[in-house]
Amino acid sequence: MRTMARELNQKEPGDGSFASTYAFALYQTGDTAGALRVFSALFPEQLRDPSVALYYGVILAGAGHKQEAAAALAKTGGAKLLPEEKALVESVQANLARP
Repeated sequence: MRTMARELNQKEPGDGSFASTYAFALYQTGDTAGALRVFSALFPEQLRDPSVALYYGVILAGAGHKQEAAAALAKTGGAKLLPEEKALVESVQANLARP
């Protein structure tokens, strides 16, 4: 999956969906810094898109940026997400709420 996500992101570097998929694949393999670099290539309005904000928030949380992660995840409220995505958001938000 990571190879295909990387190839799609390279072909269409401005596509938020491809970027978030590739960033999440990097994050899952432990490359949090690489994942954040992928997101840094996107425009701020792309990071506000709920489907992109979800993965951006997860990765920010994983990097220890709690306040930014919470703000990104808040943008997913009311969005049509897959059950697995909703569960991921709820899990990360619960972790962020812990002291």
